[in-house]
Amino acid sequence: MLNDVVYIGFPIWYGCAPNVVNSFCKGYDWIGKKVYAFATSGGSGIGKTADKLKPYVTGASEVDALLVKNADDVKNWK
Repeated sequence: MLNDVVYIGFPIWYGCAPNVVNSFCKGYDWIGKKVYAFATSGGSGIGKTADKLKPYVTGASEVDALLVKNADDVKNWK
């Protein structure tokens, strides 16, 4: 079901999501959701973004992260 998949995009910040993204995520029910975080960067890698995001999306069935350079990267992912 489409509602079971959530894409979250942000600029990467030292290998993780900015704090505002973590704060946003804390306010939602993630049980059973697949969370795909995509990030842009001028020089940093994706780091351990998925692992660092997990505590803020408690109950998510899957958490993955991808560094993207253009919209096609997201379209071709998952």
